[in-house]
Amino acid sequence: MSTSAPADHGPRLHPDDLDAIVRAVRLSSPWLTTEDAAEYIGCSVSRLRKLTMLRLVPFEKDGSRLMFHRDKLDEFILAGGAVTP
Repeated sequence: MSTSAPADHGPRLHPDDLDAIVRAVRLSSPWLTTEDAAEYIGCSVSRLRKLTMLRLVPFEKDGSRLMFHRDKLDEFILAGGAVTP
C-alpha cells in the first residue's frame, strides 16, 4: 500500500479569474452568441433579436441557437448597420 502525496495542480484560481479566462476564450472565437454579438456591436440583446427577426443582420443557426460571425458583423456595421425599425 503506497501513500503518496496528492498531485500539485498549481495555484487555485479565484472564480473571477476563471470567468475572465472563459470569457477570453469565448471572445477569441470568430463565432459569437446573441449576448456577445450584441455587446460586440454595441446594442441591446432585444435590438439584435429584432434585427435578426427582420433578417437585417447576418446570422447562422446551430440547431435553435443563433450564432453571429464576427467578420460578418464587421461588414454589417461598415455597410451602415441597420436603420432603426
